[in-house]
Amino acid sequence: MSKIRIRKRGNTYSYSFDISKNPRRMKEKGGFATEDDAFDAGVKAYTDWKSGNIGITSERVKLRDYLASWLENVVRPNVKRTTFKSYHNAIGSRITPEQFAAIPESNKYYPLLKILYHTGLRISEALGLTWDDIELDTGLLSISRQRLQSGYFDTQKTATSARTFYADALFLSYLRALKKEQTKDELRFGQAYQIAYESKDADRTLILLPKRLSPRVDAERRPLLCVHPTGIPYAHENVRYALYRLGLNSHSFRHTHATRLIESGAKPVDVAARLGHADATITQNLYAHDTDDMQQETARIFERFVDNGCM
Repeated sequence: MSKIRIRKRGNTYSYSFDISKNPRRMKEKGGFATEDDAFDAGVKAYTDWKSGNIGITSERVKLRDYLASWLENVVRPNVKRTTFKSYHNAIGSRITPEQFAAIPESNKYYPLLKILYHTGLRISEALGLTWDDIELDTGLLSISRQRLQSGYFDTQKTATSARTFYADALFLSYLRALKKEQTKDELRFGQAYQIAYESKDADRTLILLPKRLSPRVDAERRPLLCVHPTGIPYAHENVRYALYRLGLNSHSFRHTHATRLIESGAKPVDVAARLGHADATITQNLYAHDTDDMQQETARIFERFVDNGCM
């Protein structure tokens, strides 16, 4: 243990200890009635400093567990809310199943969050997704457009970004329920329900009109998934703020989706096709880092190899 120094200052005692050598910095506190009180407080302060004041003293603790405890027990109580969010965003690029389950379905942007979690789509792709792009009987999704913040539709970034893939069974069940709910919303709001159109000119402008009106220009209806009960599409800036309030960022869901697939044994080339990457190397470089789960699985594979008498 670093040397804890006790010094008498007038009628009280103080403790101090070094927390860095170059440059030299110390932690010091005084005002204790007795030498023993100062020493006991110094020992506790030193222990808190060494462990991050989060109750973890084992040197073998996993980094993700340490950081989670540090965020909750050290950062949250001592910094402003905005600072905590920025720390959380920097550290928490992956979303655990428990974290996603904690997001209430009453959240007005839950449909978008659900789409991102189950597909790994870019936000612009999810906001441009329509019911015409989904085969609800088979679960096949076609990703062919994105909706830009500027209020226009656009083609995908690259040829490989335009892609098809299948939704998992749980997500497909959710989509069917969402479709029924949105059909009810359209009936409930009647002629006031907002309909989204895409102009057929080169600009591909998003046109929003109540159901009772028709666009003056040649346009095609786009039954978007990510809309409010009134039919108004989610705004990009509101989505970003909603993610911020949840301590997430625009890439959290995409990163989580890709990493979990690879950890579960999906081939990088298949994950690349699902994400719309031009090359599986991109996927491997971004997401196929040697995680703790993957290391453990490698050990289990070798153990099975030995158990089967292959050595």
